[in-house]
Parts: sequence; structure tokens; C-alpha cells
Amino acid sequence: MGNCWHAPGAFRKHAESRAESRVLHGRMILFFALPLAIFFPYFVHADATAGLAGWWALDDGSGTVALDSSGNHGNASLVKFPADNSGWTNGQIGQALNFRGVSGQRVVVAQSGALDFGTGGFTVSFWMKPEGTQNSMPISKGTHGYTAPGFRFFLGSTNNLNFCVEDQGLNRVEPRVTITSFLGSWNHYVGVWDAASKTATIYINGIHAASTTNASIGNITNAFDFTIGARSGGDYEFKGMIDDVRLYNRALSPQEVADVHRQGAPGGFTVENLGSPLQGNTQEHQVMYRTADGDRHLQLYYDTFGSSPMNIVDIDVDTGKAYSSVFENNLGRPGPQFHVYYPANNKIYIASSDPGSLSEFDPATGNTRYIRALRYKGAQWGEVGDDGWVYIGETTSAVAKGAGVERYNPMTEQWQDLGIIDPAFNGSIQYAYTLGADRRYVYIGLGQLPWYLAVYDTQAASNNVKLYWADQGDTAGVVLRGIDGNWYYKRVNPSLTPSTKFYKFEDGVPVETSAYPEFLPYYNHGNTVNDKTAFKAEFNTSINLDQAYPNSGNGNAAVIGWQTDSNPWQFTTIRGMFLIPAIIKRLYNIPGDSGNLLGWADEYGLVFTYNVNGRSISQLGYPQRSLYDATFDGTTVYLSGYTSATLRYDMAKPWTLSGSSSIISPSVNPYMLSLSGSDSGGNWNGNYHYYSDKGADGRIYLGAQHTRDSAGGGLGWYDPATGASSGLRQNFLNYGPQGILAVNNGAKIVYSSSQGPDPEGKLFVLDVASRTIERTITPIPGGGSLDKIIEAEPGMVIGITANKCYKVNALTGEIIWVKELNGTAFPGIPASDHSLAKGPDGYAWLFIDNALSRINPANGDIEKIMAAPVSSIMFHGNDLYFYGGTSLSRVVNISGALPPVVPADPSVPSEDSDGDGIPDSADRCPGTLPELASFVNVYGCPKPIAAKFDIKPDFHNIDLNTASDFDLGMSSYGKITYNKVVRLYRVAGGQIQRLDLDSDVNFSRARISINPSGQQDLNTNATVTLYGLQFKIPKILKDGQECEECSIISYSNGTIVFAVPNF
Repeated sequence: MGNCWHAPGAFRKHAESRAESRVLHGRMILFFALPLAIFFPYFVHADATAGLAGWWALDDGSGTVALDSSGNHGNASLVKFPADNSGWTNGQIGQALNFRGVSGQRVVVAQSGALDFGTGGFTVSFWMKPEGTQNSMPISKGTHGYTAPGFRFFLGSTNNLNFCVEDQGLNRVEPRVTITSFLGSWNHYVGVWDAASKTATIYINGIHAASTTNASIGNITNAFDFTIGARSGGDYEFKGMIDDVRLYNRALSPQEVADVHRQGAPGGFTVENLGSPLQGNTQEHQVMYRTADGDRHLQLYYDTFGSSPMNIVDIDVDTGKAYSSVFENNLGRPGPQFHVYYPANNKIYIASSDPGSLSEFDPATGNTRYIRALRYKGAQWGEVGDDGWVYIGETTSAVAKGAGVERYNPMTEQWQDLGIIDPAFNGSIQYAYTLGADRRYVYIGLGQLPWYLAVYDTQAASNNVKLYWADQGDTAGVVLRGIDGNWYYKRVNPSLTPSTKFYKFEDGVPVETSAYPEFLPYYNHGNTVNDKTAFKAEFNTSINLDQAYPNSGNGNAAVIGWQTDSNPWQFTTIRGMFLIPAIIKRLYNIPGDSGNLLGWADEYGLVFTYNVNGRSISQLGYPQRSLYDATFDGTTVYLSGYTSATLRYDMAKPWTLSGSSSIISPSVNPYMLSLSGSDSGGNWNGNYHYYSDKGADGRIYLGAQHTRDSAGGGLGWYDPATGASSGLRQNFLNYGPQGILAVNNGAKIVYSSSQGPDPEGKLFVLDVASRTIERTITPIPGGGSLDKIIEAEPGMVIGITANKCYKVNALTGEIIWVKELNGTAFPGIPASDHSLAKGPDGYAWLFIDNALSRINPANGDIEKIMAAPVSSIMFHGNDLYFYGGTSLSRVVNISGALPPVVPADPSVPSEDSDGDGIPDSADRCPGTLPELASFVNVYGCPKPIAAKFDIKPDFHNIDLNTASDFDLGMSSYGKITYNKVVRLYRVAGGQIQRLDLDSDVNFSRARISINPSGQQDLNTNATVTLYGLQFKIPKILKDGQECEECSIISYSNGTIVFAVPNF
């Protein structure tokens, strides 16, 4: 119930260019007359009543008619409500209706032309307070059986809320979101169908919750009544309250949705929907093949981030003919997992994964034929065997954990399931990672842990599988075809001598050989990790994909280049590919740049900067790796991710890394670091560099997760000054990283871990000076894996698990407190995407169920702030950003809109040990001397002496233990910008003292100085801005010598901005 079941889509071949084709200096440009699919978010606050097709405020309070306030005279009739008017009740905005879920109860608006939207967009908005789990339709204009056009909201038995749009051809789109924690409370729900982008979106409380795209949706006009509280015509009755139902004949913009929500919200917060700032697709795969007439073809596959549709571009590199086709596949992940060319019929076979399916593509016509669903979870590898069958290696479900293999004969259309290759496999999950087949045997490279070889005998009646090296702990194994036509196996094991060995298959048996040929390239992997020189080896063709990634930042243009034999380079420009909103994977504040954020998209996606004022994306480039974390060091940022990758990027210089450049070359920007280091436990460097931070020694510390080769994690480090790297593995053999954090001004690195053989995760505290683990802390014995951590004050760490939070002293190991979350932290979001964030109020912010919440660092008390869809979060100043989906939202000045951090309760006497007027429960500087009591701020810490500065933070209302992202300066001379945590008081002789900034920090024309003995905490890396300069070519001098460690960020109109390591 509540699911939209999808039929296979069709291939729509774009018309070939009727515009201009010409050769200029050997460069061929094809201008395609295709629609340009670039979408920009709207930011104009339009009239919230414009385009209303109906507005049922439900404020009538009595009777059996709900008036239409839109002016369209579509009054609604109450059906089967109590005659005593008890169905009317107090609502979110004035009155509302209380639906009891009884048979036939509903509110009906008779069908009229005003309720038909044809091929246009529309919006449904309503407030709802569901009463428990149910199968119901709070809003409907259509049937539930998916046999007629219409739209509906469906609330299902798993507390999923679906917004389904269906056209007259029964094509459907249906985003969904789980609302378990919203049950029993008022929340605002909006469904938007944007006909231009073919996207259906759900918003909750003004914030984007889910989107799905289907380019096939057409006319949705139908003859059904618009119904509130049940399905059109009755049944699926809703139980709970509904208020203020609006129906628009247009797609509201994200900001308009937020405006409508704010009209009924209980006040306090201003939510801004920033739209989908980045639209694009992913050029995941490419194939080269030779047709029967001898022409060489290059084929590129553009996946819309795992959604339908998908573009396939086919270029005959010998003739220059090119076209783009759109493949709409709703039976599984449309992004292809592999493609193989079948010479006998000149067709391409494409398999998708999770759930898997096999399709046939005809390059001659641009048509695609769906063949069938795969039996197992999804495709992993494909190959045409010497026997003429297409072999498909698959991963199986979590129940059947071995690897499966199926095969298909295109000439006879026979299908055969070879079964699970190793039914005795008892690991967590296994892939048929690579395979090959001769006329009798199928060779299967099995992975992840361990890796080993299986040989399947297709002619044997029984005992037809033989395993090799299943118990040897191999770290990799790949089946390869040599240019001599034979099949080989590449085996990797660090205990072997040499560690990599090759075997040739002879009558189904792997025989070790030192004489092996060049191997044919396999094209199944994405462009981000594929070596394009493989095309040169087999087809004598070079390709250039540097500009082959269309997105809304480059005009939706894919420029594809190739060079055959000794001919000149040719380039084709493909325009109008289907773009959809990209998932914003990460966002970070940029040190010294208050107007921009650094971010990137999911799935090896684009790295960009986001201008918070202009609300626009600026493209930097594609990283060739899947990124997870960033750590800043002046103008350099370290981007860490998969596979085993940390990239060094100088943001002061242009991005030069491209698809045709070597990622390991230091001449490109960014480039991938060469990292090594091991201890008695082995090499620390795992497949996933999930987390990073900078230590006080200037080194970049990395938390790595091992998969496929082994389990657990590793902690590594890289020294930017020398390029040296090393790390620890032994301590983390069973403990994968859940977060790493530099604390106590970088003197310690805290590694938060998953649970290992013990039933709980641990905190490993590394001393930066000695680079050894000095202590291990178990915050919650038996509490399962730990999760993200933040530093509340120097050395004090607040962390979470799935259902608890805690505070520990990382310097002593003391556990300060442990509290229940009374819910689940970041439900439905992968652990690596959880984002425990420290707010400007000093609290730890997170999602608990569907509630944005914050944790008081003093005592662990939890405060629910607002109901919202679960997302990743980050603070930019006082604004809170929601990201992790395809849309951005922010709550403006969220901490400023909240009540004081520690509200006074005069009825409860508060203990104040140091007599400074701040109760001990809120005092962040206990033991302040009595003579400083008149100078303390709301946190109980003495404010600095800073009378001469007109650029400074609000010392009275910030936590002076953990001040960050602030400016200090004089508008006539310049300012210092700190983007790291800085303590703004002194401790001398065990006593807390005020900082004298007036004496120790001095500005003059073109000069700044800090007294290092009086201001140790301020004597750190920062960004300096100086005004009124008249130099033509400025240099940065430190103590009379040119500062080689300083870097100029910009110099314009007499203003210079530069980064310094210290003063």
C-alpha cells in the first residue's frame, strides 16, 4: 500500500542536430538544437495567494460546508461528520477539522476545471496532526490503485508519507519521507510538482524533505473530486486533525513554501529555502567498441545521480557523427553498473544495480529494450564469454550472502542462473567482483573479505565449483583477459613473494606464470578512476573529457574530445542533457572568507564554492575521488575521501585537476598525497579517509576505514612541511573511525570509534607531541558504536551514540555525564554524514528523530528546537544550514531567536561558588577571582580589555573558552580573522585573568603586532586584512624578513588579505 510501482521506461532518441556542423582548425563542433535544461532557484518572495486554485482555511467552526477562500467558489462539503459540530476543533491556525477515521468520513470539493492542471505544475499545502500509525490518504485527487491519473498524499503503516503524481499514461513519480516522530504534533506539509524539471518534492515545515524526478510525466487531468481526509470517493480514511489546506495551480518556489509555512508557524524562526543550487548529472562510465563495418565508437553514460532518466551519448569517432539519447528506466538504479559490447549483433548490454536489471541498447537506432530483472541484489561485473553468453556477476542480499552469477545468450535469448557460487560463505557481504568465461569454465574473482577465486565448470553435472585461496587472506583478486585471448587471474597478498602474482588458466586450472601479456582494458568503472590511456592501447584513440560534465554552472554543456590515429583532435559539444538537482554532500566555512562556503556534490561530484549572499554556485572542478571531509590550513585545504585519497588543494590558485591529468602529480591543483606508514598491525592507510583535522604540530591527521582488504581503522598523519607521512594501525585493528577531532588547541587528537569485539566503541586519545596513544576512554560501557564528537571547551569532548550523549575530559579520561537522547540521532542518514555541530551558543546541535535539538554542554540537558526533516547541519555565523539533500535551507540567526542559554528561575536557588553572579551550572570559568566579578560575561568568564577596537565580537554573549569565526581590528587600519577555536582569557598561576588586547594587539599603517607572551592563544594561524596600502607589489615581512610561510590571498584597491601561520 502506498507504493508507486513503476513500469519500464522507453528510450527517446533526441533529434540529431539540424543546426551547424563545421570543422575549424581540425576541431569539429556539433551544435545540437536541444532544449537547454538549466534550472535556477527562485528567491523572490511572491504573493502567497497568487495561483490559488482553492484555499480551505477550515476556520468555519460549524456546519457542513468549508468555504473556499481562493475566490474560485470551490466550497467543500463535510461528509459523515458529527451533527453536533464536534468535528470542528482548535487547529494550528484558528479552527481545524478533527477526522476520526470512520468509514466514509471526508471533505469533498467537487471536480471543476480549476482543479485540473493538465501538463502544468501544482502545489498542495496543509497542516496535519496524525493520530498514530495508519493507512490513510490525508489529501487525494485520484485513486489508490494506480490505474488512473491524479495526485495524492498517502500515509502508510510504516509511517511513510508519500506524495504521488500520476499521469494519464500511468507514469508515476513518488517521493517519500518517514514521519514517525511527527506523529501526534502539528506540522506543515507541502507537495510540489514542478512540470518544468519533472520533479516532485515534499517539504516539511518549510524545509526540503525528499524529491524524485521522472521525465515521462505528462497530463494529470482527471475527473475525480479533490478530497481531504480520505481517498477520492471514500476509504483510506485519515485519523487526526487537518488545517489550512491550499491548492495552487503552479509550482511554488522553495522560498514561497517557506513563506507559507511561516504564516502558520508558532513564531521565532525565519526559514529560508535556498533551492537546489546545483543541477547536473554524473558522467559515470564510458565504453569503446568497434562495429561490424570497422568504425570505432565512443559511448558515454550520464547518470542523473541514481534517478531516471539517463543520457547515453554515442560518437562514431571515425566519422564524427554523434547523438544523445534519453533512457528512462524505472525498474532499478538507472545508472549503469557495467556495459559490454556484443559483436554478433552490434548491440550494447547494460546492467544496473540495487535492484538489478539487464537492458539492450542498439547504437544504430538509439533504442533500448528492457530484458529482465536480475535475480540477486544487483550487477557488479559483466563480460562476454568466449561461448557467446553475457555473464553477470552480482552481489546478493543480506540474507543470501554469497556472490551470484547469471548469464544471458543474446542470440537465443536464453537465460540461466548459475546460482550462489560459494553457499558456505559466512561473511557480511560478497561480490562477484570480476569474471570471465571461456567455452567451458567461468572464472570469478570473489571479494570483499577475503578475496579468492572460484572456477565454475558449466559442463559438470555436480561439484561444478572449485575454490582457490579462500583461506589465504588475499587483499585483492581480479580476472583479466590478455591480448593473447587467454584468461588470467591477478592475485594480491602482502605475505606473498612477490606480493602480486599472475596465473594463466589452463583447462580451468590457474597456473602461476611470470610471462603474461598486456591485458585488455575493462571499461566497467567510472571515469573518476579509469585510465583513459586504455582506449589508446586497444583502439588507437585518445579521449579528452576535461569539460564533459554538464551542470548548471557551465551552461549544461558537455564538450567531448577525441583523436584517432594521427588525425587532428576533434571536439563535439552536447547540449540539453537532462539535469536534476545534485545532492550537496558537504559544506564548510572557509577561513578568512565570510561570504562563501566550500562544498561538493555526492557521487564523485563537483567541488564548488557557495556564495551565501548571492545564493549561487561557482564551479571549482571534479576531484576524481569521492570526498568525505575537509581540513583547512591557511589557504590550503585537505580533501579526504575514497579510494585511500587525501587531496591537497591550494584555494589561492586555480583548480587544474581534470579528467586527462594525473591526480598524483604535484603539478596539478589539487593533487593526491602519497601516504604511507605502518606499525606492527600493518598499514594504517585504509580505503576510506572519512575524517581529518589539524594538530598543533601542523600535521594533518586522518581517520581511515579499512574495507575489502581487512577490517577496522587506522590513524595516519601527513606533514605539509616535509611531505612525510606515517600512522598507527595496531590500536585500531577492530575499531573503525566514527570521527576524529583535534582538542586542547591541537595538542591531542581524539579518535571516536565503532564498536569492535567489545560491545562498545572507544575514544582513543593521541598525544600530538609523541604521536602515541596516551589513553583509551570508554564513555558508555556496552553502549555500542560511538559517533561524532565536538570540543565543548579545551579538552572537554561531547559525543553521541545512536541513542545517548556524553561528555568526557580527554585530558584526564574523566566521564563528566551520560544522558539519554530519548530518540535516535540522525535517523536514516549514514554515519559518515552525521554532523554534530557546535553552535555559536556553545551547545552541541543535532537531529534527534525528526527534531532539531541541542545539548547543553554543562549538564547534558536536551532541548527540542524545531521539527524538521532530518539532514546534515552546519553553522555559518548565527545561521544554521540544512544540507545533505538536493536543496539547501537555512534558519536565519537561529541562536539569536532562542531564549537565553540559561534562563533564570528565581524559584530555584542556584549555587554560585565564585560569587560572580553566574550559577555554577552555567559557569564556564569557575573559580574567577572576586575582583573580576564585575567583568564576567553570561558564561561567567572575564571579558578582555578591548576598548580601542571597533571591530570585535560580542564578548558579553560568546563563550570565551571556544570563541571562533570572529574578527578583531580597527576600521582605520585592518583586522585579524580567526576561524579556529581561540580562548579569550588567560590562566596564570592557576588563576583566570583578563586578556589585555589593548596593550598586546597593535595596529598601525601596514603593520600589525601581537605580544606572544601575553597572547599565546591569539598567536596562531589567522587571516589578516590591512587597509589603505599604496604598494604596487606587496610583500609580507615578519620580524624584518620576508615570510615564506605567509600567503597573499588578494590585493585590490589598497586592501590586502593574507594568511599567517602565527605572529
